[in-house]
Amino acid sequence: MGKVSTSLLLAMILAVTGLRAQVSDTVTVPNDFVVGTINNVIQGDTLANGSRANPNAVYKLLRGGFYILNGNITTKPGTHIRIEGEPAPATGTDPGMPVIIEGAVTGVYYNFTIDCYGDLTMKNVWMIYATQLGTQNWTTLQFEQDNTKPKQRGVFDNCIFDYVNAIAVMANDTGFTGIFTNCIFRNSVDPGQWWAGRMFATVNNTAKVDTIWSENCTYANQGFSFQTDYIPPKYVYYNHNTFLNIAKFAFKFYWMTHLICTNNVFVNCHFTGERYVDRIGQDPDLLLWGTVLDIDTLPAGTNYNGVAEADRVVLFYNNSNYTQPEFQTFYDKYNKDTVSSVRGRLLPEPMMNDRTLDMFTWHPKMKMANNYDGQDPGFVTPATNMDSIMAFMQDRYASGGTAFWGYHPDLTGTWPLQENLAYTNTTLLSAGMGGYPLGDLYHWFPSQYAFWNQQKAAEFQAIDRLTSVERISNTVPSAYALEQNYPNPFNPSTEIEYSVARSGLVNLRVYNMLGQEISTLFSGIQQPGNYRIKFDGGHLTSGVYFYRLEAGGTSVARKMVLTK
Repeated sequence: MGKVSTSLLLAMILAVTGLRAQVSDTVTVPNDFVVGTINNVIQGDTLANGSRANPNAVYKLLRGGFYILNGNITTKPGTHIRIEGEPAPATGTDPGMPVIIEGAVTGVYYNFTIDCYGDLTMKNVWMIYATQLGTQNWTTLQFEQDNTKPKQRGVFDNCIFDYVNAIAVMANDTGFTGIFTNCIFRNSVDPGQWWAGRMFATVNNTAKVDTIWSENCTYANQGFSFQTDYIPPKYVYYNHNTFLNIAKFAFKFYWMTHLICTNNVFVNCHFTGERYVDRIGQDPDLLLWGTVLDIDTLPAGTNYNGVAEADRVVLFYNNSNYTQPEFQTFYDKYNKDTVSSVRGRLLPEPMMNDRTLDMFTWHPKMKMANNYDGQDPGFVTPATNMDSIMAFMQDRYASGGTAFWGYHPDLTGTWPLQENLAYTNTTLLSAGMGGYPLGDLYHWFPSQYAFWNQQKAAEFQAIDRLTSVERISNTVPSAYALEQNYPNPFNPSTEIEYSVARSGLVNLRVYNMLGQEISTLFSGIQQPGNYRIKFDGGHLTSGVYFYRLEAGGTSVARKMVLTK
């Protein structure tokens, strides 16, 4: 698999995230509290042949609006539906973003809020996956397979997905791309099971999702935050997200082919812990799964996205992980009072198991650095009802009952949210790339978000450089070394090889003749080995430049010449 530029992918995503059509045709959906009004307005704009009567329409939902579904909103192949709500006020209370909620549906096990055979763009909308009566259904927003027009797009900006009993967004479409920016997923729990309540999933063993992108989103109280039952998406990007109270996995799949996980905060992930008896038939090495990542080598003879083992990319940079001590207290009490066999003993999850950690030491394109384990962020108002969570744990492991453990579920869209996941940990407040806070900046650090947003292209370029470092040999060098770039002179790109003798911090930077730094090619922890990285000087003028390796107390510099 050829390397895919994060910056290039960002540009592609931005091309499809513009909500307003070139010709702005706004159709206001009245907030009349009549069941089915939103269905009638949107589906009434569809002609008999399935095309849109007004393909440029933007369906406007009103602030404080309460839009009650009388069934699925079904969209046709080849269409693009755009739904935009008026945003919630920056300060003050009601009215908040417009709410979409189900009517009083009975006798339905699995239902769709929107059953989409085309593209969907949604902004400033609060989706509540329950009925007016407060009943959770196994409801999802689904992108269906359409073999005539594959590669659908789902673009969600500043949306809230609340009270999800099953899956917030599901795709059975090959080539699907899901883009989630500035969104909140909350109270996605099932009282009877700990794996339900997910942000995204596929449940079709033929669907090969292309990309899932999550940026500046919050995941609070969920069974899973991300899970695929079958083939993983080809590309998964999670940058600047906050995860709190995830019953099982933050990312569940052994065989990710391209995962970028940077600048995130993980708290109480896989808080249910694990028993040895649960690992039998699940983990191939009978290892604990881990709170954040669990990765294994690709199974022999299995084609995952056409990617060979050596070409898989996993980047885990600038993240933090923490589990509150209340869970260890529960594990100890459960083991003392309930368990008679070591095989049934309940154990806390590590950040990553030994197999996953080992892969970062030998795999040529799996890298991690600048991660903080055991750091309590100190949330201002965490979305945590610990009594309910402990009751849920007791029911699931000991008594066999059920307990809803979400945080203040709300069926009316009350604004502002009761939780505030801004935090006070001084280390994490500057631990992100560029010195920004880790986690969701949009909701919890809005002033920092404004500055981050201005420089995010540079951040993606930095991530690109991290993914472009190639380990060309696992042989442990006897000394640090920096080779002459090749070709030299060059136009516009060249390759630089260097050797790392001991595990530790490595910096490789480029300077101009005045000694001014113009590019950081790599900055992070590297294992011993020989590496190659590409430098692109297309944005520079012709001239002489220097590149310097600093590692293990060694500093080596060489000269290179750019000729255009």
